[in-house]
Amino acid sequence: MIIRGIEKFTIDIHRKPTYTDKIPEDLCYPKEQKMAAIRYFYNRMNKYQLLPKNLEKGNNILQQIPHNNGYDVSAAKNLSYMKNANMEKKDKDNKKIHWVKLTYIGKETTAVTKAFRNTNVNITFSTNNTISNLLTARHHTTKGKYDNNGIYQLTCPTCSKKYIGQTGRSFKIRFQEHFRDFKHGNSKSSFVQHLLDNGHSTGPIEDIIETIHVTNKGQIMGTLEKFTSSMKRNSTIKSMVN
Repeated sequence: MIIRGIEKFTIDIHRKPTYTDKIPEDLCYPKEQKMAAIRYFYNRMNKYQLLPKNLEKGNNILQQIPHNNGYDVSAAKNLSYMKNANMEKKDKDNKKIHWVKLTYIGKETTAVTKAFRNTNVNITFSTNNTISNLLTARHHTTKGKYDNNGIYQLTCPTCSKKYIGQTGRSFKIRFQEHFRDFKHGNSKSSFVQHLLDNGHSTGPIEDIIETIHVTNKGQIMGTLEKFTSSMKRNSTIKSMVN
């Protein structure tokens, strides 16, 4: 953050409210990663040439973060002076370091890493429970393309409008139900109602249906349907839970 004073420009650190103070102690992440996040704030603050008053203000904020998030305050006070002794030792060691990635599931993962403490194997952590993984389309390869269940999209072959729906049955069976309703004039879904009201035609499954997300029936499926519908709101026929 650049501040224009009377005689010169000064700098300070802008801290986003949604980011700076949001590192709860009970998050299912390794303690090392949570401490590293706080230590990063100290490193950033000390790297810039801040005015004494801004430096003091920054120190007060960073000392308050561990307290607000439930950490051991006495241990957190030393974060600004912490040095990684293990890294210093490795810099002097000529052994080749191998990195291994483990999916973090809690204390059990930390216990496993202790077995490699005195070896040339370093452990880094990852998590599968991310927004990207939850909301990105996944297609199972063990079945046919239309044999899974989840979120699907139907496209009107006449006007290209879209219909977003969800199904706990297979995509193939759900498409057959839509086709049967259209054939017999039963407007049980918004998609069929659109076809009947506008005199539009239908077509084969390959031209009509697109699988968006493969997931089991439940709360996640409902969330994914709402997310997909909101992303394509301007071009979709009203979505309907099936």
